[in-house]
Amino acid sequence: MAELNVIAQFRVLPTGVDVDLEALMEKIEGSLPENTKVEIYRKDPIAFGLNALVMNILMEDKAGGTDHVEEAIMSHDEVESLEVVGVTRI
Repeated sequence: MAELNVIAQFRVLPTGVDVDLEALMEKIEGSLPENTKVEIYRKDPIAFGLNALVMNILMEDKAGGTDHVEEAIMSHDEVESLEVVGVTRI
């Protein structure tokens, strides 16, 4: 396995309050590119019962930055939007 030397934090907003965030998290984990893995995640309350998923993902330091991970996450119908909160080399 490649050296996972970058941690990126993403904030994922679902399409609505009826989205099962645990099931969405499993789908996201299953669709991540090779040499990436979710280190930790949590639900973050937004408003009116809507929660966001905030996740830290370990990945390789390579050209393209977080694009490949963003594309994998946005490929799910239940994802409304995605924000890269931060990227740090570890």
